[in-house]
Amino acid sequence: MAITNNEVTTTSVNSHQTHRSQMHPSPSPPLTPPIITKDQVRAQLKKLRINKAAGPDRLCPRLLKACAAELGEPLKHIFNLSLRLGQVPSLWKTSCLTPVPKKPHPSELNDYRPVALTSHVMKTMERLVLGMLRPQVRHALDPLQFAYQEKVDVDDAITYLLHRTHSHLDKGKSAVRIMFFDFSSAFNTIQPLRLGYKLLQMGVDAHLERAGGGVQEPGGGLCAMVQTQSSSTQHFKDQRRWWWISVRSKPTLLPVPINGVNVEVVSTYKYLGLHLDNKLDWSANTDALYKKGQRRLYFLRRLRSFNVCSKLLRMFYQSVVASVLFYAVVCWGGSTKKKDAGRIDRLVRKAGSVVGAELECITSLSDKRTLNKLINILDNECHPLHSTIVKQKSLISWRLRSLPCTTDRLRKSFVPRAIELFNASLKGRGEIDFSAQSVCLFTPSMFGY
Repeated sequence: MAITNNEVTTTSVNSHQTHRSQMHPSPSPPLTPPIITKDQVRAQLKKLRINKAAGPDRLCPRLLKACAAELGEPLKHIFNLSLRLGQVPSLWKTSCLTPVPKKPHPSELNDYRPVALTSHVMKTMERLVLGMLRPQVRHALDPLQFAYQEKVDVDDAITYLLHRTHSHLDKGKSAVRIMFFDFSSAFNTIQPLRLGYKLLQMGVDAHLERAGGGVQEPGGGLCAMVQTQSSSTQHFKDQRRWWWISVRSKPTLLPVPINGVNVEVVSTYKYLGLHLDNKLDWSANTDALYKKGQRRLYFLRRLRSFNVCSKLLRMFYQSVVASVLFYAVVCWGGSTKKKDAGRIDRLVRKAGSVVGAELECITSLSDKRTLNKLINILDNECHPLHSTIVKQKSLISWRLRSLPCTTDRLRKSFVPRAIELFNASLKGRGEIDFSAQSVCLFTPSMFGY
């Protein structure tokens, strides 16, 4: 996905790459092979989710987690031997593929999503290797890569895209065209030999190079994290479409051909679960959320008809209903129309009457999540929006200066709204009035003091 304003794109990417390289210079290759300790193995085993299915080796995560203290020493020896020899047991690389339908009535192979069940022992080793590999490749990773990165998620990818879009449209008499590329089986076509060569070029330890590029089948987390760094654009998934945004009227768009076929122009696009429309008023997204919420509210009512207790009803609401209604709410919570927000709140009130308790409305929940997201960005120097927010720090107080905005569209977007909430939450120097559920702390180090 690339914004068609080339000057803005090039400047932004280059500045982020320079900032990343300054913070994380290329490390020199280590002289000794990495060593995995038994404490590290035990810590990873204790993090296993006991409800996950077992892999081909039939070792369930519940057993591995319960016996973490006893398995630490033998697994440490096996992992270190595997890294030293560059080989792993063949059973660890074997996966059980289960086809999961993408739609209710699948008619072709593409309507299924393959879900792989692999050995949890191998997953434990991968996580340990990944922890040693990240510091050695961080200097070469694309700063606009949001997948397989720590402290960033889908919300960060969407907010960064929307902030650049809103900032450009705020100039007036302007339009934005964004091209979305959907790469089919992008992580399943990685070539381990090429990946291993790239790791060596980055100065990665040869033992970790064999673990990252040789012992894994294509598509694993280690491969995907490094392989996608070559692109300087923000992208996630064989379809290609232009999504156009205009402030006042539909602009005259010249066709963009690829291999002799013009790219389709659309007014709405579903990106990472959110429905983006060309007016950025989130009407299409609200319609989709409302329909999903109504369907799931039906199941909540059915549970109540079976005399399920209120506690279980509330758990079902939080995990099944609220997870859909408030998905990525930090991206659209402040920009949605009042009538659209009212539609979501009506669903929340209906759910509250079923559960038998007062549930949090969209405004309150959006404010809390937006404020926490801002704190996370301030605490993460590698975040693409970190420098944008830190530049707004005041020279005479702990407050953040407001961004200059000429339109309500930008003023209600994530960054200006988060800054406003941040300033309103300050009680005094170094203290923020968070709710009882929040545990974020404000420290001067966030601003580089």
